[in-house]
Amino acid sequence: MLRLRQLPFRHKVTLALALISVLALLLASGAFMTYDVLSFRARMVDDLSTLAEIIGNNSTAALAFNDPQAAALVLGALQAKPNIVAAYLYTPDGRQFASYRGDGAAAPPAERSGYRFEPGALLLFRTTMLKGDPAGIVCLRSDLGELRARIERYASAVGLVLLVCIVVVLALSSRLQTVLTRPIVELAETARIVSQNRDYSVRALAGGADEVGALTRAFNDMLAQIQERDAALQMAHDLLEARVDERTVQLRAEIAERRQAEEALRQSEEQLRQSQKMEAVGRLAGGIAHDFNNLLTGITGYGQLLGQQLGPDSPHRRYVEEIRKASDRATALTRQLLAFSRKQLLEPKTIDLNNLVLNMNAMLRRVIGEDIQLGSSLHPGLGVVKADPGQIEQVILNLSVNARDAMPQGGRLTIRTANVIARAGESGGCVPDEAGPLVLLEVSDTGCGMDTETRSRIFEPFFTTKAKGKGTGLGLSMVYGIVKQSGGQIEVRSTPGQGASFSILLPRVEGAVEPDQPRPASAKVAGGSETILLVEDESMVRALARDVLKMNGYRVIEAAHGLEALAISQKHRGTIHLMLTDVVMPHMNGRELHEKLAPLRPGLRVLYMSGYAEAGIVHDGVIDPGTSFIPKPFTPESLAAKVREVLDAAARN
Repeated sequence: MLRLRQLPFRHKVTLALALISVLALLLASGAFMTYDVLSFRARMVDDLSTLAEIIGNNSTAALAFNDPQAAALVLGALQAKPNIVAAYLYTPDGRQFASYRGDGAAAPPAERSGYRFEPGALLLFRTTMLKGDPAGIVCLRSDLGELRARIERYASAVGLVLLVCIVVVLALSSRLQTVLTRPIVELAETARIVSQNRDYSVRALAGGADEVGALTRAFNDMLAQIQERDAALQMAHDLLEARVDERTVQLRAEIAERRQAEEALRQSEEQLRQSQKMEAVGRLAGGIAHDFNNLLTGITGYGQLLGQQLGPDSPHRRYVEEIRKASDRATALTRQLLAFSRKQLLEPKTIDLNNLVLNMNAMLRRVIGEDIQLGSSLHPGLGVVKADPGQIEQVILNLSVNARDAMPQGGRLTIRTANVIARAGESGGCVPDEAGPLVLLEVSDTGCGMDTETRSRIFEPFFTTKAKGKGTGLGLSMVYGIVKQSGGQIEVRSTPGQGASFSILLPRVEGAVEPDQPRPASAKVAGGSETILLVEDESMVRALARDVLKMNGYRVIEAAHGLEALAISQKHRGTIHLMLTDVVMPHMNGRELHEKLAPLRPGLRVLYMSGYAEAGIVHDGVIDPGTSFIPKPFTPESLAAKVREVLDAAARN
């Protein structure tokens, strides 16, 4: 611990980022693995139950006519199922009637129905009925080899991803922290020399035009003022020795002022350090999510293309499906990172918070457990809001999980909605400064509550009051980012021992609730023969988009960045019907590229693609109206459909 405290600040931050990233990955992997194993076990039970029902139906005649040989033939058909290691048929009174033993184990006592997992095997009992009366009992024993193999694959994948994550985090954070902390370290060293030697003629090396540079200049100005005051005090002391008492009072006052200035400087340095740390974490999270979205686009797209090449009965189709499931889970993780850094792409709709809360009730009851009562107070005639329904659901879920953890002995969780009017000039709480109608969403609990210090820090990333290994401290910071990016405000009220209440205010809007309109299952997307200029700096995404477009009949011209696209456009003599471009690219972004090409090629349509809310076509996470856009990661089908949609719209106009 002593050696850790002696490490430089930038090394501490690098180590903290690495440890937190590893912990978050392990927690997420553990959750995903647990969910998948439980789902797989449930599917095994269902499959075994169906097989037992078939065996029972085929054995009723043998049981009715007391023909063990016929029953043994039915059980012998299970040799085609390599996972079934033993099967037994009992009479209704529990006597063994016939058996099939692939493992040589002794027959278990008959049970009416049910199942249990034993070491290395799943044992299931099912009663066979004949005209409403029990005709016999079927018992099947299946091995768990496939489940063990599944867990081993998970462990291997998690280990590889963990290693890559550690390398990336260490490389990025080390470089980032070095750049951010060097000016502060130099300023702190100057302050140490001044404090130790009392030499106010020393000056800190002037920095740039950022906050650290401004702080350095202010520090130098303060040293100059102190130096001038010391000289004046010395001169006054030499000349006015007779007025020692009066000057003593003045000197004490100046010393107090100096201490206040030093304390203010210390607090400013601490605030600046905290602000830079949070900004660095946010940029790191957003950058990682941006790169992951590009990788997921390739994984998802090529996985679907591979699935299209496999027949419905191919034994490899299951592998493609597992790739799809893993990419879906990774997509959800990148959304969490982007929510934390407030760079996620929102899909706002006009929604009714009452309906959203009612639709989540069943899931919330499973999440909070049976020892916590779930109540709601939903205001009739509640106004509608403009927000991303998926993000608001994430806010409610995170607040409910925190409330559950604050009530280990049980309690009550209440969700309340109401219409609120913000008065002009009203201040305090979470009410915005401007007047207007608002909608309140409040989540409160009867848990352990929080003290003032904890309450002041709960929205800081990585701050948590939970035991080690029980939380990452990202949940409430994600909630804060989502609410802020949705144009809302959030406030917490809590007292130790008296629970907590989180109040969220969102602007009320006019208009009808937009119903969910899921995309119908796929009709074949029409292709075309138009010429498309494809601009994408990520080679894997560019190759995927090129393959998909060519498979649909289009002529494709590729460019790795905006400058190359401009050069290609000047050389190309034919018509370019559509430009498909990434938004975030080196040299120039997608919007700037389109602005340069539009005068040269009138009528050129543009379709943007990105997985990152960045300047160009997005403001506050919402895409500019009238912009044709497809989010990353996308599938080959969705890309082909969107390209056709934009081209057809251009033809109609």
